[in-house]
Amino acid sequence: MQVNRGFAFWGVALITAGVVALAIQAALIPEESARQAWRLWPLLLVVIGLSLIASRTPFGLVATLLAGVVAGGLAGTLWPASRTGSTSAAAVSRPSRQPARAPSKATLRSCSTSAAAT
Repeated sequence: MQVNRGFAFWGVALITAGVVALAIQAALIPEESARQAWRLWPLLLVVIGLSLIASRTPFGLVATLLAGVVAGGLAGTLWPASRTGSTSAAAVSRPSRQPARAPSKATLRSCSTSAAAT
């Protein structure tokens, strides 16, 4: 049986992209981790190159499927919940990532004067 590797690649890539995008929206994959995944984009080039080299060997289909998984995984990270306007509970209830600020001098003075008045 002959398998069309082009269809196999795109089928696996699209399924993986959809699963990853849904996992990000459901907060199963943290959004920050998804953004960091793009640092591994050269891995996509390596896997596609290996797929091309292995295309004439018995491992050609496996290499094509692996390339589809990697491509789909990276493509799925392009749609995090905050960009799609999702209002899922996970996206809404996340705490702010801003660091706590030290109290200003005016706040400290008003606290010390109110403590001295009592």
